[in-house]
Amino acid sequence: MEPKNQNSKTYKPLPITGISLIHWIKLILRNGGIDLKYLPKALYVSAQSIKNTPLILKERVEFDKEVENVQLENSPVFIIGHCRSGTSYLHHLIGQDPNWGYITKAQVLVGGSEFFLGSPQKVENWASRVYPTPRKTDSLVLHADDPAEEEIALVNSSLSSFYEGFYFPKKIKFIFQKCVLFQGDESEKTAWKNDYKRMLSRIHLSVGGKRLLIKNPLNGGRIKLLLDLFPDAKFIHILRNPYDVYASTVKLYQIIVPEWTFQTINEAEMKENILFFYQELMNRYFLDKNLIPPENLVEIKYENFIGNEIETLSQIYQQFNLPGFAEAKPRFAHFIEEETKRHKEYKERDNRSKKKLDKETMVKLEKAWKPIIDKWNQM
Repeated sequence: MEPKNQNSKTYKPLPITGISLIHWIKLILRNGGIDLKYLPKALYVSAQSIKNTPLILKERVEFDKEVENVQLENSPVFIIGHCRSGTSYLHHLIGQDPNWGYITKAQVLVGGSEFFLGSPQKVENWASRVYPTPRKTDSLVLHADDPAEEEIALVNSSLSSFYEGFYFPKKIKFIFQKCVLFQGDESEKTAWKNDYKRMLSRIHLSVGGKRLLIKNPLNGGRIKLLLDLFPDAKFIHILRNPYDVYASTVKLYQIIVPEWTFQTINEAEMKENILFFYQELMNRYFLDKNLIPPENLVEIKYENFIGNEIETLSQIYQQFNLPGFAEAKPRFAHFIEEETKRHKEYKERDNRSKKKLDKETMVKLEKAWKPIIDKWNQM
């Protein structure tokens, strides 16, 4: 995907523009096609997918064998918790420590997710025309080398990513049940583990073997499978006021779905899906978290974390016996200071236009999410 000037109205830095043509056709067919109004965008993705083919093949030839032979020396650390719970802030914060490896915004979001090993300079060049940029959903300023979410990249290489549903929202509930809750047969679990291991192996190679720091809200529903892959994996779970999470998630969907989608979905259905996804994801997490050895799990309440970030990071590093906290502490402090300033300015702007949840929505959330709200209150 050769980006045009970032101010051009024709340039859309969709992650899916890094897909191969064959896989793109497969996604369209299995999700019931594309709504007519999105045909120009779909043709654009199709054209980019054709251009990407040589780059994808080049990486496969050069790196497939090496990827297959990867053995992670240290199990990953997984940051989990429903989206809009502070997972991105925590990911960016811990990522200030240079000992960590992670997939980057450049590798995920500008269409280079299938060839960042084989053509890294091209991916960096594309990203330089997009970043830095403020995130539309909050105060974070995004840079090309910031941590990103590998779930987004998985869409371009597999049938195992929840974010397939952001492109094809008519099927998003089915995709969630298939790729997060695994309500299908065992073959789907096996496929997901193979696809996910391959993705993490590619990230491992791209960061020179550093320990992986992975932020993926959907992984809260996949603890069993992650422990199958990485029995000694570490988990950091963050829980935020569920009412705030709902409001923020609705805002996220209102921004992302129109930009990414190739199908129309009404807002009422979207909100019902958010209600369902949160309830099912959190229930699955609370059901399966006991599978994690206690020493490998840290649980954080977002409201206690904000303002006490350094103390929380110290606890995480100590409990997981991780090196480098003292050396990274000044980096952490600088990042916190800068983000606190930005967040204050953003909050002042956002509060002027922020709408409170209506009474009907509050009652609906309290009824559907009561066990989770109770757990949050008890932390």
